[in-house]
Amino acid sequence: MRCQHIMYAWRGTKVTKVTEGKKARSVILLLVLGSLLLVDGVAARAEGGLPAKFIFLNTPPAGWQVAEAPQAVEGPALFAVINGGAELYLELGFKQAAFAAYKTDKGILLNLEIYEMVSPEAARKTQASKTGGQDRPETLGDEARWGDHYLNLRKGPWQVTIAGYDTKSVTLDGIRALAETVVRNLNGAS
Repeated sequence: MRCQHIMYAWRGTKVTKVTEGKKARSVILLLVLGSLLLVDGVAARAEGGLPAKFIFLNTPPAGWQVAEAPQAVEGPALFAVINGGAELYLELGFKQAAFAAYKTDKGILLNLEIYEMVSPEAARKTQASKTGGQDRPETLGDEARWGDHYLNLRKGPWQVTIAGYDTKSVTLDGIRALAETVVRNLNGAS
């Protein structure tokens, strides 16, 4: 005796009965897989809507605190976060980005931008477009360069910018500590 699976499936705008064994099993399998992906996606964005790979942004380096809740965007939503400049990232192969701001008790601020590009080569091109000949090299990630009050670095498919508002040693030390935290947490995160 053959077991017959009865299943209802959406077909266009109506529900139809699927009774053939292979078709019904296929529909069940697709529903189970879809449910698992949905649950995984919800779990991956459980903390403040951040993808799991960016959860570490809620834990700043010692002496710093979160000034603004970290946020993440994908695709054209980048235009809403960075006014001007989004075209460069999208043109070179942008996947997603995360943004965070940190402060000290004395009100010193740092802004963090993390861009996940489609490849290390896309991150290299993005990095090259953001750094100049006057920027000082730094030994972080695959490449890092200091500007006056900011640091641009790349690690694999990631391009990162951390900026302060002055050149005080507490600001520059904070940028360096945050950069180390970012590089450590992005290892293997893509």
